[in-house]
Amino acid sequence: MTEKSNQRKYSKVAKQRAKAKLNIKKRVKGKPSKPANQNSLFSALSYTASRAIKILIIFVLLIGFLLAGFGSGMLAGYISTAKPLEIVDMRSFKENTILLDKNGNELAELTSGSNVKREYVSYDDVKDTYIDDAFIAIEDERFTSHPGIDAKRIVSSILSALANAGTPTHGGSTITQQTIKMISGQDDISAQRKIQEWTSAIELEKTLSKEGILELYLNLVPLSNNIVGIGAAAQTYFNKEASELNLLECAFLAGIPNQPAIYNPLTEHGRRNALRRMRTTLSKMADLGIISEEEYQESLDSELIFDFSYTAKAEDNVYSWPVEYVIAEVISDLITKNGYSQAMASLTVFNQSLIIETTIDPEVQNNLEEVFKDKDLISKDPEQIPDSPESPQAGITVLENNLNDPGRIRGMIGGFGEKKNNFIFNRATDAKRQPASAIKPLVVYGPGIDSGLISDATIFTDKAVYLDPLDPNRAYPENYYQNYLGRISLEQALINSTNTVAADVFMNIVKPEVGLSYLKMCGIDRDTEQFPSTALGGFAEGVSTLEMAGAYSTLANEGIYVKPTSYSRVLRNDGTVLLDNSAPPQTAVFNPTSVYVLTKNLEKVAENSGAKPENVQAAGKTGTSEDAIDVWFCGYTPYYTAAVWYGYDNTNGRKIQIPEVDFDNASAIWNACMTEIHSGLENLGFGQPDGITVTEVCSDSGLLASEYCTNPFSAFLIDGSNVNPISRCNLHTAPTRTTPKTEETEPEQTEPTVQDDQEPTTAEPQPDEPPEPQPDEPPEPEE
Repeated sequence: MTEKSNQRKYSKVAKQRAKAKLNIKKRVKGKPSKPANQNSLFSALSYTASRAIKILIIFVLLIGFLLAGFGSGMLAGYISTAKPLEIVDMRSFKENTILLDKNGNELAELTSGSNVKREYVSYDDVKDTYIDDAFIAIEDERFTSHPGIDAKRIVSSILSALANAGTPTHGGSTITQQTIKMISGQDDISAQRKIQEWTSAIELEKTLSKEGILELYLNLVPLSNNIVGIGAAAQTYFNKEASELNLLECAFLAGIPNQPAIYNPLTEHGRRNALRRMRTTLSKMADLGIISEEEYQESLDSELIFDFSYTAKAEDNVYSWPVEYVIAEVISDLITKNGYSQAMASLTVFNQSLIIETTIDPEVQNNLEEVFKDKDLISKDPEQIPDSPESPQAGITVLENNLNDPGRIRGMIGGFGEKKNNFIFNRATDAKRQPASAIKPLVVYGPGIDSGLISDATIFTDKAVYLDPLDPNRAYPENYYQNYLGRISLEQALINSTNTVAADVFMNIVKPEVGLSYLKMCGIDRDTEQFPSTALGGFAEGVSTLEMAGAYSTLANEGIYVKPTSYSRVLRNDGTVLLDNSAPPQTAVFNPTSVYVLTKNLEKVAENSGAKPENVQAAGKTGTSEDAIDVWFCGYTPYYTAAVWYGYDNTNGRKIQIPEVDFDNASAIWNACMTEIHSGLENLGFGQPDGITVTEVCSDSGLLASEYCTNPFSAFLIDGSNVNPISRCNLHTAPTRTTPKTEETEPEQTEPTVQDDQEPTTAEPQPDEPPEPQPDEPPEPEE
């Protein structure tokens, strides 16, 4: 028999109990108080009334359903529609969760200790402490005897709430019911939910032993400050393992879940409230005979010692950037697809001996990690780095292009240098930055080509446009090169990142609703941002490299979009499938011919920006946001798609401008990463689909080039498009023989003509018809 069991054997003495209760009354006066901003008369009355009314209504409905014949059918319906919970005995798992790479080899092994605010604790480790007794005493004194619900406690809780301004002194839910809520994440106030919770609690009692339920509860219970479970709480508040907790510490922790915000140990106000609650718990433990009179009185005279000096131990096993993203994605999918709570999903991933089949390619990842250690890519001239505590940073996401299995993440990096800690800020997935001109192919030119509104032969005019909704007389937007180029082709508009043309095409030719519908199909939803600046990547909320890589992979995969994913399947240790992501849904966005036309133009951008590796063909687009706060390169090869962001974190609110010498760093990083990844691969080009005709077009008129056109270019035209040129250029004609004339005459100016049945092939900006003012427009990027 354990020492704790021996201590429980004692006889109660009335005088001692009376004296003890008098003592506790003196030391604990009043109920725990709330912060000042919650104490107004109006808020107190509103809170009290709403809380009491909700509780009373639900109670009356439940009793009515149980007693009235008309309610029996509804009650049966509630029970039959209750979603079954996947309940497992956590004590049956002895092995760690394993992540496999795309080749089936072990990539990482997860341990609960690596999860910063969660430390799994088995019941056997704490059964000789008072932690289970303390929770049972204050939360569910009949836990060991009830079948999952406790009718007496439900009635007592309602009466307590009505007598105490809407705040019950104890909850009506048993530990089993609370465990159900923590597994499912459902905690809304409704008769249906409560009945289904009762049903699930009874079923849980049939599935698990009382010890198994307690183990789940003690590892899922919220203990303030985003801390889940007694293991992490013991470390955070007392700097010790849960198995080392003493009586006072156990009683203290058991009091927190009732109202974690009010009983927050990390604030002075919360600590005082929590200490009062602790003494209430100790009194209850004494009333139930869990502790002796001597222990009770001694505990009242003892001081609880806090130790907030705990710091995470040095990481023995630092996870790579993609491994951490796999963990995050699996937890998210368990919540959205399987109905898990956040706490239960995390517990499942770290403690249920899963096998996670990831999409990560260790060779690709190793190449990326080596490139991101290159100091020359951090800054070309460290002396020009702004005077700031921050250093330049970058992130990259790489996907493999495969029509049979698209959307697979092969590698990612969340920052320069060696990764030394787990679960830190990942700039590949967490940083939301302005994409600038890198968005133009997805929201302007791609949709324009695919909708048959522009073609590779279209000649645009780069000149002043007036699209400012707040100031129609102001030339807006401007080009980063601060002048106008006149008549330019699609290729030139992309290479020069011409803002005037992009904004005009977006607002007046493609139309915002069309361009944004394409962007949404590419995984970036900005439907409400129908502004000229949207065409330039000036979003209200930025995007991550993961989102941009996913969107650009649409171009690499012949117009098919698949949401990027880091895993294929998640299996339990018995081989059953918990999550299946092996065949994610596909969305047909662009026609393959449209993608090919856009790709041929983006190849030139990659060459001119310095992003193109020597060992493979590449296409892509640069982006530089307003004031050079963000720089991007997003692109693809026949093998991989990647998006790179470069800039500063700007954590202190100050936006740090990138030095001009580092403007092309995103392109340089993209080049270096892709060069390494493609080492040893065949230098393939982009395959031309059927339905494309290559035609020489005059760069001045946009018509079919004649033998006299001085600057023709090869245009990739989609067969059957209504905007293809069909007549020869007559702007350039054969030189005429000159003869002497008696008097000088002005030569006639020859203008290009278009046949009656042909649409013009030029897209002119329209400065005199600005859109209606839209005052919520975000600022435009510079490029």
